[in-house]
Amino acid sequence: MAIILSLRGKTAIVTGGANGIGRATAEQLAQAEATVIIFDIDDEAGQMVAAQGTNIHFIHCDMGNKQDIDRAYHEAIDSNKKIDILINNVGIEVLDGHIMEMSEQGIANMEQVNVQGPFHLTRRIMNHMQKHGGCITFVASTQALIVEGAPSVYNIQKNTILGMVKAFAVAGGPFGIRVNAVSPGAIATEGMGSAESAGEERIRAINHNTPLGRRGRPEEVAHEIINLCFAKYTTGDNRLVDGGFSKVALPVELRPSKRSVLNDPDAAFFNHISRE
Repeated sequence: MAIILSLRGKTAIVTGGANGIGRATAEQLAQAEATVIIFDIDDEAGQMVAAQGTNIHFIHCDMGNKQDIDRAYHEAIDSNKKIDILINNVGIEVLDGHIMEMSEQGIANMEQVNVQGPFHLTRRIMNHMQKHGGCITFVASTQALIVEGAPSVYNIQKNTILGMVKAFAVAGGPFGIRVNAVSPGAIATEGMGSAESAGEERIRAINHNTPLGRRGRPEEVAHEIINLCFAKYTTGDNRLVDGGFSKVALPVELRPSKRSVLNDPDAAFFNHISRE
């Protein structure tokens, strides 16, 4: 990638930077001459990315564990003194995470990684950035804006991220801290990068319902994340990188839940929704 604008002298943390969108973002930040610190639990993949250049470093970090986040944060500060960019990329999705069926423990486990971890790290970093300003970008999802298939806990948690972006943008503005989101659509990452993992029928459906006719690539999402590093008058925004997917009316899976984990008799309401 040709360097048009440089991030030389800037230090960036990328959570979940060992694979997929996070890896592509870490690599593009490094190509833009930033010093990059990857937070991830995948030691092998993280070290492989770090081995690509002298300006990429790896720190083991479980974003579902606040104590581990604090340890990794202090390690990053001790070695680099100043953090200018934070990319909150890490996230997990449970494919059968129907809002009426997922266990309380399963929801809590997802929330620790998808919501509480990024929230905790962002507060840490923003307190640090108050001295010099900075740029924070959350990787949300079009699933924050639309329900594709069955309504899921992931829909709720990614929507929470967009609310977080707005609040942090207002809080950080007076200190020169910009906070934005990038919402990818269907991206061919390791999680859904092949017919075996995503299902051939699902891939065909996604391609059919995407105006640009295909799934996105991690580097295309990373490109928009890098753009926000230079968008000096943009904060509180949500950039869609979905090939137009969220602009198409899609069928929602209207079905009764298999069980109600709350044993709520009102859940019987779902049995009366008409389905055609």
